Amino acid sequence: MTRADLDRLWHDLGIPGDYAVRRGLLRHREARRLVPVEAGSLCPPIELSPPAAAAWKRLHAAARHDGVDLIALSGFRSIARQTELIRSHLRRGRRLDDL
Repeated sequence: MTRADLDRLWHDLGIPGDYAVRRGLLRHREARRLVPVEAGSLCPPIELSPPAAAAWKRLHAAARHDGVDLIALSGFRSIARQTELIRSHLRRGRRLDDL
């Protein structure tokens, strides 16, 4: 998806052009390769980009060493899936600022 396509999508969803800047978010290309990571037994499989998966594994191991058990609850979402979720919230009357 090109930057222009994303800009149109954001416009269609009512997301202001400066949303990412105001929230301190960086734009990234959609992940093409995903790595499964350990998730809790009640969670669906979690997949992350390779750098995020490596960071998660280090964090998870360090926490476990300190007696803390972290559980991954959410991972990569495609642009299509995230758009679907946002539209679902908007249809139910939620505002973007509440998401």
